Amino acid sequence: PEVAGLATDLAAILRSSISGDEVVTLEEELELVDRYVNIQTIRFGDRFTCEVDVAERYQSCLVPKLALQPLVENAILHGVADREDGYIKIRAGEEEDMLLLYVSDNGCGIPPEVLERLNSGPRQLPDGHLGLFNVDSILRLRYGEACGLSARSTPGEGSCVWLRMPLKRKEKAHAEVIVRGRGAVGPPGHRTGGGLVRPGLCGGWRGCQRGRGTGRRGAV
Repeated sequence: PEVAGLATDLAAILRSSISGDEVVTLEEELELVDRYVNIQTIRFGDRFTCEVDVAERYQSCLVPKLALQPLVENAILHGVADREDGYIKIRAGEEEDMLLLYVSDNGCGIPPEVLERLNSGPRQLPDGHLGLFNVDSILRLRYGEACGLSARSTPGEGSCVWLRMPLKRKEKAHAEVIVRGRGAVGPPGHRTGGGLVRPGLCGGWRGCQRGRGTGRRGAV
């Protein structure tokens, strides 16, 4: 079953990467992150937990496809890979008319020289962090220099990398068609089955965790 699940998750990520859609809803992006975390959980076992705290009102926001996955990959491979109690959190917020997506971890931190490159005005390619550079480049080319990737970090304590982009939502009626087209039986925005994000008590998806091989709802 584990191998079959791995193949299914990998196939879904590959299909998405070669699809013609350049933007997806945040809900769809989180589903891809869920599949990626499933794959890494097989590799690292119970050495890290990933929590999602994203309110329902952000689920229909449009984001570039595979924008979050490189941030989660960086948090796992360069942050918590050497810890036994790794913790990663994904959350969303807004500032004026901008959508902010955060990925934080309690890992080893980003080296100062890499952090400087990530936050510099003219972007420089940071060694070993090609995925972050690519996401930043995509955001800036698509939305302008006011958007992109930023990071902060404390050595030995952890890091936070976040994306800034215009807050745009998909048409509600169209989003409902897409959700129901995947076979969901609940109301629009409600996903059934296992996953990184589950319906919370407030109607949104909050405090849900992936780690130790299970998805469970944490404190809201």
